[in-house]
Amino acid sequence: MADKERNRKVYTTEIINQLVKDRSEGYDIDFSPFFERDLDLRAPNVTFKMTEWEYQEYLKCFNDPLYFIKNYCKFKVDNGYKLVKLRDYQEEMIHLLCDERYSEELGLYVPENKNVIICASRQIGKTTTLCSIIAHKLIFNTSYATLLVANAEKTSIEIVSKLTEIFRNLPYFLKPGCLSFGKTGMKLDNGSQIFSSATTNTASIGFTINFVLLDEFAHVPENIVNNFWRSIYPTLSSSDISQCAIISTPNGTTNKYYDIWEGSISGQNSFKNMKIEYFRVPGRGQEWADQMRKDFGEEEFAQEFELQFNKNSKMLMKAESAEYIYRMVTTFVNKHIYIQNQYLNDPCLVWYPNFDPNDIDPTDKFLMLVDLAEGNGDDDEKFTSKKRTPDYNSINIFRVRLNSLANIRRYSNTSCKITDCFRFEQIGRYSCNTEDEIQAARVCSALCYNLFKDDERDSVRIALEMNFNGKSFFEEFKRHQLYSGATIVRTYHTKPIPGEKQRKRYGFKTTQNKESYCIKGNKMLSKNRIIIHCKDTFEQMKAFGYIRGKLKGIACHDDLSMPVFNHIPRMIDEASFVSWLQDYLYMHKDQGMVYKINDIIQRWAMDNPDMSDENFAALYGLNDAGSNMQYQGTTEKLSPYAEGVGVMSPYSNQTGLSPYADQISYSNPYSNGIPANYR
Repeated sequence: MADKERNRKVYTTEIINQLVKDRSEGYDIDFSPFFERDLDLRAPNVTFKMTEWEYQEYLKCFNDPLYFIKNYCKFKVDNGYKLVKLRDYQEEMIHLLCDERYSEELGLYVPENKNVIICASRQIGKTTTLCSIIAHKLIFNTSYATLLVANAEKTSIEIVSKLTEIFRNLPYFLKPGCLSFGKTGMKLDNGSQIFSSATTNTASIGFTINFVLLDEFAHVPENIVNNFWRSIYPTLSSSDISQCAIISTPNGTTNKYYDIWEGSISGQNSFKNMKIEYFRVPGRGQEWADQMRKDFGEEEFAQEFELQFNKNSKMLMKAESAEYIYRMVTTFVNKHIYIQNQYLNDPCLVWYPNFDPNDIDPTDKFLMLVDLAEGNGDDDEKFTSKKRTPDYNSINIFRVRLNSLANIRRYSNTSCKITDCFRFEQIGRYSCNTEDEIQAARVCSALCYNLFKDDERDSVRIALEMNFNGKSFFEEFKRHQLYSGATIVRTYHTKPIPGEKQRKRYGFKTTQNKESYCIKGNKMLSKNRIIIHCKDTFEQMKAFGYIRGKLKGIACHDDLSMPVFNHIPRMIDEASFVSWLQDYLYMHKDQGMVYKINDIIQRWAMDNPDMSDENFAALYGLNDAGSNMQYQGTTEKLSPYAEGVGVMSPYSNQTGLSPYADQISYSNPYSNGIPANYR
């Protein structure tokens, strides 16, 4: 009878707190609401009455895993157990694994992302995040079974231990009732449970698993992983409510983890991928990385922190650039364009959300970078795997913008040319591996002439790589009724031979100087002269680097990244493109800005009287013979502003564009000598 009376007792937070206080003062207390007399763990099936505030908090935690983790999950730090401030990638990880959708067919909520694979750097707080996620799943679901599998038993034990810490530090009204508790798992009174083990080649599941976590999966021995995967995944795939999460650092390209990762990148499987690099942790910039390479080793750092599947690879982009770009990237979206041209609404054509293709400024200029698929590619271009996904035809669309005065001045101690006064901002992208280069050419020509009105405004230049599909692209591009020969930039397809007259041809060849141009492109990125907004482009750029001395995508395609690094710097070395930029500068609507830019350029020229021949030629657009490249072939008049050349002088009073003309209110900065602050 006494036991029945005790079981009917209703506990509240006030009663629980008083019991804990009494025990701390040495009094005997009622231990029935505590699991095995442990004051930090809740006994099973305790009758507990919440206050209205506790009930509302419970609902908030139930509906929002992020709220629960931010406000209630505590972890051990130097000065005790504290709430941990989540970083952006941790919140992204929580959404990836916790977001749900309602299934009309099943009549219940199911995971939004059924299969997830994460490639994560060392020491980023992944275990903390995973334990918080598992805690939410176990507490706020009934009969929820979780399987934790790691490459080593001690890893599984560590995760269960951290999960226990979360339960111990929750307020009593959120604590789950414990039926059993051990270092490798636990069972709760709501029917939820977690098991953990190391991977074995005989693993099997005879019951429904709601969530399976495979930790450090790339490091599971090869003789075990295939049998393990064959035994465990069929059970998961047969259930609509089950979820699989794989997380690891890379470990080469000949294992199951790499196969699944590559399939997720190429869209060949259903796994949603996420990569968490070291530079996303505050304080881990280039200086930290350089020191860590010295302390840890180049190959080890490449694998464990840069997340390179090939340890002999080396990334091209620096940590500072990646960290800066990360803050600006987003997912590009389809936008309906209200122009009667079917190619402008191709589903593979996506735009920066802040750019409106239906409201284009007539004075804007655009650079389009075309990279065409090359079939199956040679052996060096293939992924190191058994399968090869089709190459993509891509068009990267950049808006040409004036560089900021602060940025021009910042780097004017090393260089200040016309091309240094511009930056290129990504605003659109076409990427397709199901249609050929003919479709890409039709989309590109529609963009040029129907959308950007290049025939009326001279508003577009195209950097076209002339591989064996480039000719087909060019022939189709020319079919547009408004085609203009100036749109595609011409270059020398072979290195000019002194004394021989050579003709420039449409497009360019990448057989020469690819590495030097990619290095230049990387420098432009570091100087914020190339602005990336597309998340997919950024993902490829992070995996672009050296393998066996060659620059290419590492374990991914480079159809979006290669043009960024390679095509743009090639264009700014072409005199015709520089002239186009120069015309844009002097015709720009903000003449005050033009005046200030000219002022910076001229001061730089005055401060560098002993500039090298190379810099002098670059500043004034001269070739090796000392002639202006834009007008090469004209023997009578070499002045860019001579009659018949067709270029309007920016300093002609008739144009009204001279920054020192009477019509403009700015005074000549040199009329009374050089100001003291510039001497």
